[in-house]
Amino acid sequence: MPNPSQAPYLARQFTPAHPDLPDAAGVPARLANERYVESLARIVYYWAYPAVDAFGRTSSWELMKASGPGATMGLFPGAPKNTMGYLDDHMSPAQRKVVTPNSDTIYGVSFVDLTREAVVVQTPNDVPKGQYWTIQICDLFTTVVHQLGSASNTPGGKLLLVGPNWSGEKPDGFIDVLHQDSADPAVLRMGKVQALGGEAAYAAIRTSIELAMAGRIAGVATTPINKESLKAAKIPFIGHTEMFAEHTGAREEMTMFTISGLKIFFLTRHLSLIDACRQITRERTLSGIEKCMKALHQLGIDTPHLAVAALNPHGGEDGLFGREEMDAIKPAIEAARARGMHVSGPVPADSVFHMARIGRYDAVLSLYHDQGHIAAKMMDFEKTVSVTLGLPILRTSVDHGTAFDIAGTGKASAVSMIEAIKVAAEYVVRGVRLGDEVAQAAE
Repeated sequence: MPNPSQAPYLARQFTPAHPDLPDAAGVPARLANERYVESLARIVYYWAYPAVDAFGRTSSWELMKASGPGATMGLFPGAPKNTMGYLDDHMSPAQRKVVTPNSDTIYGVSFVDLTREAVVVQTPNDVPKGQYWTIQICDLFTTVVHQLGSASNTPGGKLLLVGPNWSGEKPDGFIDVLHQDSADPAVLRMGKVQALGGEAAYAAIRTSIELAMAGRIAGVATTPINKESLKAAKIPFIGHTEMFAEHTGAREEMTMFTISGLKIFFLTRHLSLIDACRQITRERTLSGIEKCMKALHQLGIDTPHLAVAALNPHGGEDGLFGREEMDAIKPAIEAARARGMHVSGPVPADSVFHMARIGRYDAVLSLYHDQGHIAAKMMDFEKTVSVTLGLPILRTSVDHGTAFDIAGTGKASAVSMIEAIKVAAEYVVRGVRLGDEVAQAAE
């Protein structure tokens, strides 16, 4: 313990508040010198001032309940609790109460008490070109804990803010946002491959499957996931489709792209090209054709016409460029025709997608991943939507990756995500079912 005589100020004896309390603020009275008291006062002031200031402001602003939001001292926006007060113009450069206000900003403020009630935040829809809106949500110490909107012209709308123990009814017109405790956003590194990101993505997907299987939601529209992060987290699946198949108990899943009215099915997915070629057998191709025709009927096409893409250049030229067409693809098509299916092919891959787009075919069966992906993304990169067939629940997805190189820059486009949500909503409204009922999800 330091020697009191060596303290910067001579220690002064404090008069105890009670004979049973010989110390002051947890420090022996003989050591509570002026410097200690001054430091303690600073700490108290720093930590208490925001609370005292907030209490003072909210107490005075509560007087505005009768008249509504307004400006305090003729300058600062103010409003009762859980009400937003905005200035109706920019701050004048002549004012001196705020030292450096942004001359191009219209300020607003609100003190929100979510223990009292939920609060609706209306963000502007009619922002002039070249301007934008943001709302910072701060804690009592004015630390920003969340930001709504950005400089990238975020669309306006309504947001419902609720407290952690809120149990009220969600008003019409609002979408539930489920909180996941699987990852701390402060720990996640933007745009980096990391196990925590893979764990969080997988947890969210599992939750969506559980909600859909329980009938609490009508469908799922998934965002892209990073396969390297899944691997880092030791998640035993390479993609969404495999996760959905496993956790719904489905065993006959298949991917379909929908783009500008065209449907593209995939016989194989995430395989190397050489392994995909080995998978093209008569039996697998015939099974793929049957799945395609079933899905087209489920989509409301009474007499669908399916084209099967060729694997080799020019459709193989009768074995000149490979025998897959002769040994597997043509026999499968002939078997499908014998069962009454309207199937054409194998049609050379350099023309089949164009012909389907102009209406000759209702859909195309692509034999491997890039064959159909390249065609779809050349037609419209942003509006290609992936749909998983064979599941007991509806699932759509974007058709692009995580774009870690632009993560957090505000450059990413939401078009593909919006399209995936719209397709899911359309199928729900139409009552489209693209799979069979499964007794229960696989454990």
